[in-house]
Amino acid sequence: MTPSDANLSAASTANTSTTTAGGPSSVQPAGESMPRDEGARLLAELGVAEGAAEGAPATAVEQDVEHFTPLAAITHALGLHGRTLEDARLPSALIATFDTSIYRDLLAATGAEQAPQVPTAVMTVAQGKIGERPVTLRKLGIGAPAAVSVLEELVALGVRDLLIVGTGGSLQPALPIGSFVVPTGAIREEGTSFHYVPAGVELAPDPTLARALAEAVVAQGGGVTFGPVWTTDAPYREMRSKVAAYGAMGALAVEMEASALFALAQFRGVRLALLLAISDELFHEWRPGFHSAELRAARKLMTQAALRVAGSLGAASEEDAGEQASG
Repeated sequence: MTPSDANLSAASTANTSTTTAGGPSSVQPAGESMPRDEGARLLAELGVAEGAAEGAPATAVEQDVEHFTPLAAITHALGLHGRTLEDARLPSALIATFDTSIYRDLLAATGAEQAPQVPTAVMTVAQGKIGERPVTLRKLGIGAPAAVSVLEELVALGVRDLLIVGTGGSLQPALPIGSFVVPTGAIREEGTSFHYVPAGVELAPDPTLARALAEAVVAQGGGVTFGPVWTTDAPYREMRSKVAAYGAMGALAVEMEASALFALAQFRGVRLALLLAISDELFHEWRPGFHSAELRAARKLMTQAALRVAGSLGAASEEDAGEQASG
């Protein structure tokens, strides 16, 4: 999926833009292409990507079949408790976060409790309401494998619009602690995404959801910067050379899930967008802000932004259903 809006381009050259209550303003564009990741070389040697090493057996990944599926796993787990997949359907709009305080605020704002149709033994997932519209809520584990595994099961249960809220470390002086970022693409230094989308394929969020999240932040007086991020599996191996190089190339922040989230959404045909608040700074000596007033305020604003967008998704779904019924 490729965003149609120029500000949401996932191109490797990674121009960035900033949206504020007063309108968009430019941020220093990237001067060169993002580097090809190490995963591309490894997959090529295994023969599962374009440019496979000479003599290596080619594997038609697109023709292969999952042996163990999230649908099968959820169906089996539900059956142990006398439920069917249809019994356990969740509201299609999901707000998920890695942050405990944001999740607590989401639960309070929506009056959410464990979804009654899904036994806790099958999955811990909350269901609440924004106005009269139902919404699914879930706290995700940190890291691409943990987040994607849970989201796979949520998609199997009927989730289709995924709003993910999290934090990241800034690579840009223009993005201090408390700033907001909407990722438009990612440098892929995690392993999960390559099981969904081949190396070399650019990944991006759903442009409509990404724009909606940004507009919801701006509506509350915040500013949002669009651009690529760096996704890594190893936060304690964020090397100085990479911090400097990726920052110079235009990457806005480093985090641990974006590229895998985009890959999952693309593969499963669902809509997903990510909103990040800057929790620490890496563009100079590391400066943590995990307990700062700026980040606390940003968490509150992100919570309201996600609720606003999820509520509008419910309204749009109802309007579509009404039009189809009248037609």
